[in-house]
Amino acid sequence: MPRRAALVLLVLLASVWLVGGTQGSIDLDLRLRPPLAAWSHPLGTDHLGRDLLERILAGALPTIEAVLAGAGFAGLAGLSLGLAGVWPGTAGAMARGAAQLLTAVPGLLAALAVAGAAGGGIVPAVAGLALAVPAAGQAALVVAGLAATAGREGHVRAALALGVTLPRALRRHVWPVLRQAWFAWAGTRLPRIALSYAGLAFLGLGADAGRPDWGAMVWEYRTYALAAPWLPVAPVLGLVALVLSLRGLFAGSAPRDYPGG
Repeated sequence: MPRRAALVLLVLLASVWLVGGTQGSIDLDLRLRPPLAAWSHPLGTDHLGRDLLERILAGALPTIEAVLAGAGFAGLAGLSLGLAGVWPGTAGAMARGAAQLLTAVPGLLAALAVAGAAGGGIVPAVAGLALAVPAAGQAALVVAGLAATAGREGHVRAALALGVTLPRALRRHVWPVLRQAWFAWAGTRLPRIALSYAGLAFLGLGADAGRPDWGAMVWEYRTYALAAPWLPVAPVLGLVALVLSLRGLFAGSAPRDYPGG
């Protein structure tokens, strides 16, 4: 499953890169063509005669941007705070407290607050950062717990007693465990970030009117649900494919006994 999911993601990313985020050309003579009506429009056309396949591929780009930004922020912040939380004394306690504070912040509420401060809209990457705030705290707590457990192992304590520095011991003996745990965490959190961003775009927040976006497309095509049901269904299926691919790619690489896998 991970390899198949990775292949789907690679094909999607390559297709998005080839399309280049275009809106599609308007041709009112071709409006509301059903799927497979013509080879040039395999998924049909929308109410403005634009090719739906082209718009679906281009509409993936904002969601992918949000997911990548959220993954980078949550991964780096979670790893940094988590490893700092293992440090003895006040520094470790402050890092753990900061991680607990982040987990209490609702990601969707943070994104809405940022959108309100920005005047009603934010770029996808910023939306992904805001949505990943609680995920960063959860990742930090997981990292701190795993690192503390690994630090109590006999071979790690022996290495520290022999003069091995704590950062080196963490890198050599703890990092392999953390790497597997991060994959498990990513398999559960990144799909949620994708869905949350799509919800923001559906509400008109975080979506750029000048480029296709899955969530915004569902809102735009909602009035054609009966006359042309393929219009709102297509972006939903694209989002489902991305979510399942992320889940399979990352969660499939997690250890079986990890609760997030």
